[in-house]
Amino acid sequence: MLNKIKAGAQLGHYRLVYFDEAGFAASPPVQYGWSPRGKPHETEPQEHDRRSVLGALNYTDNTLFYQTTSGSITRDDVIDFLEQLAQQGDTRLTFLVWEMRVSISGLKKNQK
Repeated sequence: MLNKIKAGAQLGHYRLVYFDEAGFAASPPVQYGWSPRGKPHETEPQEHDRRSVLGALNYTDNTLFYQTTSGSITRDDVIDFLEQLAQQGDTRLTFLVWEMRVSISGLKKNQK
């Protein structure tokens, strides 16, 4: 099925867009260390400054649309991004390929 969609997108009949999200942390979430035998392990707390990005690659015309945010991505971030992505296009039918992850905060919240 995807091969047929790709072929139609290459001919310009519609848009094929691949969507994904990624998160980056300035420090590791798990802090490793050592301590002398018999003494507890102690580490200084570190702030976990996280950056996240939503990205959509338009396979039809080889363009990239993205949005960055501080912290984790929420359901509202995804909805806002997809609405902006829809406005970037034309009147052609758009196929969105998305490996949906449950890790997006509140994505399944309030679904009917």
